[in-house]
Amino acid sequence: MIPTLTSVSSTLNNCTYRYGLWSMVYRPFRYTFCSTLSMSIQSNTEILYFYDALCGWCYGFSPVISRFNEKYEDQIRFRVFSGGMMMGERSGPINTVAPYIKNSYRDVEERAGIKFGDAFLKNILEPGTAVLSSLEPAIAMAVFKSFESGKDIRFASALQKAIYYDGILSSDLKAMIPYAVELGIDEQEFRIRLNDPLYHDRAFDDFRTCQRFGIQGFPSTVLLHEDKYYLLGHGYTDFETLESRMKEVLAEALV
Repeated sequence: MIPTLTSVSSTLNNCTYRYGLWSMVYRPFRYTFCSTLSMSIQSNTEILYFYDALCGWCYGFSPVISRFNEKYEDQIRFRVFSGGMMMGERSGPINTVAPYIKNSYRDVEERAGIKFGDAFLKNILEPGTAVLSSLEPAIAMAVFKSFESGKDIRFASALQKAIYYDGILSSDLKAMIPYAVELGIDEQEFRIRLNDPLYHDRAFDDFRTCQRFGIQGFPSTVLLHEDKYYLLGHGYTDFETLESRMKEVLAEALV
């Protein structure tokens, strides 16, 4: 079965593989789902959130998706998939792989109304020697998801706050533990699972899921309803637009 990914959005503020970490890209997006995907569907309706912990636009979008989750989590299951944006040759010191973010972070602040913390700006961004890696946050997310707490969106937002406001290193797994504990996860068990190779593999499962969906930019928000996929937002999307698109899809499904 090859489902169709349908959308009404066309203008993007996103992070892309091709254009770099925080590139602001304006271009039409093609919405054809390009490959098969076997997924376990536990309910009639789900929100699939494709993000990367190092995506600056995802950080800007985090208050929006958090608010969306808080409003609808009792009605809709929310699932998070890590993107693996900064991996392989794309991973490395800021000054080498993404020097442009020293200016482009201001675009995110202006558009999304979010602030980057002094700890990140002064201790991480300004020196530019910190290595950007999507793997460790993806492992932490895979571990968090294994607890099935229903707080995956909250943890995604917490990871981004940890990196872009509190200034932790994206490669420091241990520094991510307190953010899971704050959400009610047992510290010792979280530590144990961080060292289990299973969750390294699950992080790569997330990366492959993004690829099978044809996701090339983050954040991307997909509505799954009655076995059909609808792209509600690709790139930064405000809350009102995201909500209206979902309501439009659900209303049409009732006709």
